[in-house]
Amino acid sequence: MEVRGGIVKVVPKNHQYLGVVENAMAALREIKKRKGRLGVFWHTQGSGKSISMIFFSQKVLRKIPGNWTFVVVTDRQELDDQIYKTFANAGVITEGHCQAESSKDLRRLLT
Repeated sequence: MEVRGGIVKVVPKNHQYLGVVENAMAALREIKKRKGRLGVFWHTQGSGKSISMIFFSQKVLRKIPGNWTFVVVTDRQELDDQIYKTFANAGVITEGHCQAESSKDLRRLLT
């Protein structure tokens, strides 16, 4: 992940590793049984939810074949900006700016 002063290696905390590897990946493998529903990341403030989402999305792209699109939905613009910057700084976003400004813009981005 790029930060001021250079690049740092990000290592998951135990709850992030277990949440991604054990729970989220297991749920994804049962996505048909779950009728397409996967779930949400829910932790306390400052627990590393954004980083957990990065770990999850990158693990899916590495381990499960398919043409994946990940959509992160937030309830505040400040949080949306923070998560977008975290993903961008980690080098996860491979396209140009793809942060939706409205539901109409989200539809455009998804096509």
